[in-house]
Amino acid sequence: MTQSLVRRHRWAGAILAGVVLLGVACGNGGDTGSPRPTTAVPVVDTSPPPPSVPPGSGGSSTSSSLTAGGTGTTRTIPTTRLPAPAETPIDQSLVPESAGLSLSFGQVTANGVSYAAAVLIDPFNSGRDAARIEINAGRTRSRFLGEFAIPDNQQASTAYRVDISLDLAAPIQTFEVRFGETKKVDLDLTGPPPVLRIKISVTSISNGSCCNVLAIGDARLR
Repeated sequence: MTQSLVRRHRWAGAILAGVVLLGVACGNGGDTGSPRPTTAVPVVDTSPPPPSVPPGSGGSSTSSSLTAGGTGTTRTIPTTRLPAPAETPIDQSLVPESAGLSLSFGQVTANGVSYAAAVLIDPFNSGRDAARIEINAGRTRSRFLGEFAIPDNQQASTAYRVDISLDLAAPIQTFEVRFGETKKVDLDLTGPPPVLRIKISVTSISNGSCCNVLAIGDARLR
């Protein structure tokens, strides 16, 4: 009985000593010289974002790619194209001079085509003296465009010869316009020098028919 108690006391003491030694070893683990694990600190890119181009008004847009800040992030930056040159319909404010005709502006149907805006030239008589108008290009325009035709409500025998000149030069275009046909005009005004005035002379060749209208459909400056 006494020997059994002695053995139990010895085993208890050994177990207690082992627990103490294990606790000391765990408590001193940081002093063994082994490196402690560290926590990675994220690197934040503080470089400013690339500038963005606001959408233009009237122009179409494309896009280009840019890698910003060395982070590998690709941003799409919109770019804009220049808008198409503006076109100005010809009205009374662009016709500072006219002679031998009555001039009006409005809707017309000519050779089966309806024009929302047209210059309507109505010569005073059927004589051989040319009626004329002068259009102000102001040396700021690149092209003169329009479609010459006889309105559908005029006499079928109506015909005119048209001469177009730029500033003081001789006519650069001469053509005839008869009922039921259309002559399109697209003139370069860039010069040099850029054109100041477009002179249009109209002469009747319709064998005596009087006072019929010649229309310039969609007449405009660009």
